Amino acid sequence: MRDDIRRFFSNPILVKHARSRLRPQSAFSALAVVIMLNLCLAFAGYQLDWYQHGYVAGGIMAMQIVILGIMGSAQVNAAVNGARASGVLDFHRVTPMSPRELMFGFFLGAPIREYALFASTIPFTIFCMAFGIPTFRGIVQLMLLVLISAWILHAISMISALISNSKNPSGNALGMIVFLLFFFAYIVLGATQSVYAVESEYRLRFFGIPLPWLPVILLYEVPMLFFLLLAATRKIESQRLHSLSKPQAIAAMLTFAMLTLGGIWRQENYQYFQIASLYLLVVPALLLGTMIVPSQAEYIKGLHRAQKQGHPRLPWWNDLSVSVPGLMILPAIVLVAGTVVDTIATGTPDPQFGAPGSSNAYSLALAAAVLTVAYHAFGLQYFQLKFGRRASVYFSLFLFVAWLLPILGGWILAASETGQNSERMAAPIFALSPVAGIGMIYAIQRELAFGVQATALISILLFAFGFAHLLVGARRRIIMGFVASLAERPASVIGPDLDGVAKPISIALPGEAVP
Repeated sequence: MRDDIRRFFSNPILVKHARSRLRPQSAFSALAVVIMLNLCLAFAGYQLDWYQHGYVAGGIMAMQIVILGIMGSAQVNAAVNGARASGVLDFHRVTPMSPRELMFGFFLGAPIREYALFASTIPFTIFCMAFGIPTFRGIVQLMLLVLISAWILHAISMISALISNSKNPSGNALGMIVFLLFFFAYIVLGATQSVYAVESEYRLRFFGIPLPWLPVILLYEVPMLFFLLLAATRKIESQRLHSLSKPQAIAAMLTFAMLTLGGIWRQENYQYFQIASLYLLVVPALLLGTMIVPSQAEYIKGLHRAQKQGHPRLPWWNDLSVSVPGLMILPAIVLVAGTVVDTIATGTPDPQFGAPGSSNAYSLALAAAVLTVAYHAFGLQYFQLKFGRRASVYFSLFLFVAWLLPILGGWILAASETGQNSERMAAPIFALSPVAGIGMIYAIQRELAFGVQATALISILLFAFGFAHLLVGARRRIIMGFVASLAERPASVIGPDLDGVAKPISIALPGEAVP
């Protein structure tokens, strides 16, 4: 155990960041600024009697969020970007250090000055305990919440730096400044409200069981942090690896589906939770689907690997494989979880909730959500196989046209008309985008239901079947080109089998039986 701890703190990347970022000249000046700000806040609390109202503790907590969450995330992003730009990250990959050690070196080392600044604010938080709120129990809960939330932001910043094509970290600092200017007041207000909330015995329901609020929040944050760090470890191990493998993405989607069901299980005013559950299932499925789709070059590399192994194709769970069943697992999880939402997990309805457009409105909305996840995966895979390096640009343009332009067009149409005619004309335009259409199918009023549901479902069905057909054709063309290129190569290049006989070209086309 001691050897493991000693090895952890002797991590060369962690030591390097500690020596560079904790130099007395820069560290002491930043520490002095933070301490003086806390002293001013403490004096203001004494003069204005803010301790009893939690304003001082809320202000200190807001400062901790900014220091550890926002500034620490920027440092992680800048450190990883700098290592990529200088080529040092590639050098680290060939050292004896494991990818996990590399990941933790950047994850904990880059914001090490922010950890020191965060630690300097804790005595002032304890000082608040002597004059007002929070209590010691509340302080421990708040610090744990701030720390885990900041780690999630650090992990997101690390992944964004590892997958980004840009190697200039200056934009991150600009974004941090803009964020602070526009949202600092909301951070202070939210921190103050959190100080009040932590003193009450507030409970959250998870699968119908009322539990203290902190364990429930940690149930959501810890799995998210785990999969984010797992993705960062894979990207640090090799830039060519996907952020998550297909089995890992499926495990992540199952975890998020279970957490979504636990949060909405038998809740009151259940219709609102049903709408929220659709988006809470769709958004992770879209993000995870983006992580597991191979590019054109990766798919061709997978064909070469399968041919050398004497197989017609790689298994569906391989990173380099393209298969319709593999792409349909995430939509299937959305379908199963969404069905549970409407059956076993049903809670108390809200009598003031507007009458849905039809008796099976939720089923139609669930079908739209499942097909949206499916056609997003099919479309992204088709663009990757068809356009190669330009795929992300073209697919982003498609999403802008199909998902955002209908919302803008519906808003313009609604603003140009007046009365009920405005709503009747704008609603089908909004429904063309699944961003609004999924919820509108379920929550739209009965007199507008047919137009909205028909418009949303028809557009989604067209994209789903269209991209599925285009994907099969694009895959077939790549396989035919690959087989033709192999036929032109000599047997010695293709590679002999164990007995010295050249391997036959055995590649199955989409829709054909495996030879």
